[in-house]
Amino acid sequence: MKLPIPKIALSIPFLGGRGAKDPPPPDPFAPDTPAEGSEEAASSEAGADIPFPPPDQKTGGGWGRIILVSALAVITLGGTGAIVGWLAVNGTKTAAIRDATQPQVSVGIRPFGAEFPPNSSLDRTRRLLEELGVSTAGLPEADITVGAAEVEAEAEAVEEKEGMAALYDPALAEENEKGVLPMIAPDGRQPWIEYARSFSTDQDRPRVAVIVGRLGLSQELTEAAIEALPGEVTLSFAIYADDLVPWLVRAREEGHEVMIDLPMEPVDYPRSDPGPETLLATAGQTENLQRLLTVMASGAGYVGLVSDMGSRLLSEEKALRPILDEIKQRGLMFVDSRSSSRSIAIDIANEIQLPKAFADRMVDTVLTARDIDRRLADIERIARTTGYAVALAKPYPLTIDRLRPWIAGLRARGFDLAPVTAVADKQITR
Repeated sequence: MKLPIPKIALSIPFLGGRGAKDPPPPDPFAPDTPAEGSEEAASSEAGADIPFPPPDQKTGGGWGRIILVSALAVITLGGTGAIVGWLAVNGTKTAAIRDATQPQVSVGIRPFGAEFPPNSSLDRTRRLLEELGVSTAGLPEADITVGAAEVEAEAEAVEEKEGMAALYDPALAEENEKGVLPMIAPDGRQPWIEYARSFSTDQDRPRVAVIVGRLGLSQELTEAAIEALPGEVTLSFAIYADDLVPWLVRAREEGHEVMIDLPMEPVDYPRSDPGPETLLATAGQTENLQRLLTVMASGAGYVGLVSDMGSRLLSEEKALRPILDEIKQRGLMFVDSRSSSRSIAIDIANEIQLPKAFADRMVDTVLTARDIDRRLADIERIARTTGYAVALAKPYPLTIDRLRPWIAGLRARGFDLAPVTAVADKQITR
């Protein structure tokens, strides 16, 4: 006798199926169901592929679930057994490998009554102080450390002062609470002339001066400007540069005349901020002059100051005139970067007879080779027309790369490369 075998509709949920007694869930993105008896409904029934029997059909859904649960139980028990077995065999080895690869520090416990080993750093500090003639006998360790820091700071100050001394003529400087400031010597000599690079020409050629500013903020870019550009190029340094004095010394040793950037308020200050020593159009005269003296005392041996930004201050006569007066009284030169077409600095300089120059072009305002070359061509055109032109640049690698071949060919094209002091008061004011 043959027993009927029930039909089993097996569906595994994570494979996308359902039990025979579970109706398919509604599809929220499906179109509206066709009305019963319509052509769309008939077409749908005729062409539908129904993988499951209707819900009211008697099936073996219960057997399917039993088999599925049994299979999952076997898999779970088998996996657990495999893990337990692996741990039993390899657990000790794995733990040993983990312990061996973890960083570890062994700290010995000092036996009772034992002395600490000597502090080698403290010993070196003590020897340093004794070499400098400072007795450390009986001094606590804290005092020795503080004393060493003070001695080191004093040594650095002495070194900086010696570096400054190599930059300036004592007759052209005065010392006050700000530091060493430039001044006109009793015999009438002026720093902008005494510290200028010598320049002579046998022919009446148009003169082109190049100033590279904002130096000292990057060691790599500053070295490139000092070493890659000829000595006739004037170099101007930011007062916020680290080791400003050594940079000034090195630049002068390479034959460059040097200047200092003078931070001035731009029209969009403080969104654009030249730094804490910025001279402001809204500040009082005393405050601006104190900041100016701080800028002047940051270095020595320079011929003058170059305005850094300043599109607002350079157009405010009440704030600007006392600043330019002080620069003149110190025997320096002033270069207007012409960051604004409204600048009145050159007009005031003419009135008070302050030695001056102005940038005809800022060559790398747009940092592309094409734009730099176009502005350098403008410099040549201006120099050929008026006899003198000044180019102002920043020490970008691309700028240096474009300046080097352009400068190398100036003489062949009929121009003289001159330091900026050689074009002072010679440009035609436009």
